[in-house]
Amino acid sequence: MVFFLIALLVSVIGITPFFFPGNSLVPRSRKFVVLFFVLYLLISWCLAYANMPSLAYPLLGDGIIMAIILSLISTGLNRSVRGAIVPIAITVIVLGYAFFSTAPIFHAKAYAAMIGKMSDDRNITHWSKDIEPIDPKHIRLVPEETAIALAKTALNQNATSGSQASVGSQFDVDVDHITLQKVKDRLLYVIPLDYRSVGSYENTAGVPGFIIVDAEDPQAKPQFIEKQLMKYSPESFFEHNLERHLYTHGYYNKVLTDYSFELDDNMKPYWVVTVCDPTIGYSGEKVLGVTVVDPLTGDINFKKVNEVPDWVDRVYPADIVKTYLSDWGNYALGWWNSVWANLNQKTTEDITLNYGADGRCYYVTPMTSANAKDASMTDLIYTDTKTGISKRYIVAGTTEEHLLAAVSAKLAYQHLHGVRVIYENVYGRMTAIISVLGDDGSYRGVAFIDVTNKSILAYDPVPLNALRAYQALLSQSGGQIATDDANDRKTITAIINRLNYEQTQNGLQLDIYIDTIPHAFYVNCSQFVTAPFAKVGDTVVMSYYNTPSAGISVNDFTDKQVHINLSENQRAVDTQNKSK
Repeated sequence: MVFFLIALLVSVIGITPFFFPGNSLVPRSRKFVVLFFVLYLLISWCLAYANMPSLAYPLLGDGIIMAIILSLISTGLNRSVRGAIVPIAITVIVLGYAFFSTAPIFHAKAYAAMIGKMSDDRNITHWSKDIEPIDPKHIRLVPEETAIALAKTALNQNATSGSQASVGSQFDVDVDHITLQKVKDRLLYVIPLDYRSVGSYENTAGVPGFIIVDAEDPQAKPQFIEKQLMKYSPESFFEHNLERHLYTHGYYNKVLTDYSFELDDNMKPYWVVTVCDPTIGYSGEKVLGVTVVDPLTGDINFKKVNEVPDWVDRVYPADIVKTYLSDWGNYALGWWNSVWANLNQKTTEDITLNYGADGRCYYVTPMTSANAKDASMTDLIYTDTKTGISKRYIVAGTTEEHLLAAVSAKLAYQHLHGVRVIYENVYGRMTAIISVLGDDGSYRGVAFIDVTNKSILAYDPVPLNALRAYQALLSQSGGQIATDDANDRKTITAIINRLNYEQTQNGLQLDIYIDTIPHAFYVNCSQFVTAPFAKVGDTVVMSYYNTPSAGISVNDFTDKQVHINLSENQRAVDTQNKSK
């Protein structure tokens, strides 16, 4: 019915120029006017059905464009100067309304306020005081590009009965709706399938399943999960098209965005769609909540922001959050500042989805100054994806673009490059964890790079080895890179209960276990002259930065049972290192 009503209104506007006198190219009888009205009604009905113009926007939204086009056609056929008033007047009204109701010059403060209350420079929190240290068990090592490549190989790899033999010929891997989600305390990419064509829609009973790719383990095989046939999807047709299904069930006057394919705690899939209202003319979308749609039955449940189930990870879309932050960066000090003075103006870098130590999902957005020549980060903003609440942290470091360039430059000779920055706390240092890919897009390892000092960079094909190497680099740098907020340096005297020597990319490494301390200690033997001679039962003195990590790299080591004389120069260097 909504399509018919839109078409009816558009058609009435479309035939209006026929009622003005002119040198018409067609007979001006009532019969021909009715004929054109019916023709316009059919055309606009089909266009409304295909395009589903949202009535959330003023003046019929996109539907007004159809009305202007049809009235222009009528004006041309009627050849009436007076009739041209209709399309011209409508166009002027629409453009005028759009300009005065939407343009930032009139609404800069409203745009800047969309993100909500943001900490100012007087009460801003230091990043390292609030962000939990890295949990090595849940690092997202698999970038989205690799997950997509793996998913495309998964359709038929576990087929045993032939039930999946034709899946790849009838359905596409829907890379536009890939969703990173924590399911049962595991980070997973959930990737739906969708119809390839109307033929596959007509000749199948529904989408047969979806694909899961482990986001933490690059070696894990992707899984094709066969479920009951799902009929409702973004690329489905007619009444089963997901957007049209929502549109015809009461959401024609809302803005629908961010179609996410998410799993509940029982691995049952749902489509989670964000519902918004424009609040500043044709812009300023405010998130109202989400609709949770069962892809099997089409059942729709609307949940307000504060009513969303725990298993739903995303309510606020990344695009909307990035727009909020961009507007805040541009217009916090007013529109005139954004075009003239440029005082304290900031711009966003790429937004990243990450999971905090509290288990919640956040968008992490680095901010830099609006000066294109500036290579420094000014702020790091964490936005809760369910509540939309943002927290601003003061940071000092390199922009994402330059971090990626540093990794790619170091590994270029191996034909490797970095993609996707994830920010984590390692030893109280803001650290960029960057997945490394080969030229063919295959996963080749991970790099850790200090955001403050991009020369502190460790890479290894094995993530745990890369983390250890990075910790060792931080330890070698000592107090030069340790912030006051996170410098928890400890020195202990203990007896070695167990040890092991292993060869790593950074040389011989001594692994030490002490019964009374729940950590493993890693000692780079090339740094400490007594380390290669240590044995079980020796008394050692070690200094390190205390963290909750299972393994800790030592930045000072002495075995009391090993007595080796150092030269005067060696003693001077050793004393200097210990004083850092």
